[in-house]
Amino acid sequence: MLGRALFSSVILSGTVFGGVLAQIADTLDIGAVTKLTRQTGNPELAAAYLSQEGRRHTAAELDALADSLVMIATTYERAGSAESDRAARAAVNALVLAANGPYLANRSRKLEKLGHPQVLAPYPRAFDALVRIFDEAADSGLRHGTLYGITQLPDSARVVAFLGSVARSATSYAVTAVRHLSMDLGAAGITELRGLFLADAVVEPTAKQNLIAFANVRGWRR
Repeated sequence: MLGRALFSSVILSGTVFGGVLAQIADTLDIGAVTKLTRQTGNPELAAAYLSQEGRRHTAAELDALADSLVMIATTYERAGSAESDRAARAAVNALVLAANGPYLANRSRKLEKLGHPQVLAPYPRAFDALVRIFDEAADSGLRHGTLYGITQLPDSARVVAFLGSVARSATSYAVTAVRHLSMDLGAAGITELRGLFLADAVVEPTAKQNLIAFANVRGWRR
């Protein structure tokens, strides 16, 4: 379960930067946030910037940082250094956290306890940025993990439709997509899987076998 290993611990953990994220994000430009994300391998400063913790940023500024994170992730290759591995995963995590409701709610509670009440704004284009990473990244492990990250975003209709399209592909990512639809996306994911089964739309052999097994458990018949 590579995706869960990459993202769940980040979402559920306390924040590494603690209560000073807002102050740090206030003082840095996009280049500095990108540089620190690369150097530390920690996603939370970039997530704070994207969710507008501390101060508001223009849509162009938010998209520019997201573009930088996409670049970090898509230029990573497995043969690279351990530092580039951490940076690539931090880039993906930052985009996930910047739109993840439970994480942002937890940050808001922390800020309130520190005397800085603030409602954080989910970054609205996180889905698009993560899809770009999935489409363009060279590293297969990062791409599999990005699929799980996408399941943590709030727009379930877009997420389900996207995973459904991946499940129809002839790649190993179809296996991951079928698993996430069955386990991570609730009733909407199950409905999408049933449609895929009835249409006999899954072609990758392992993904197809897994879907048939799931259909048998559910009692689906064509």
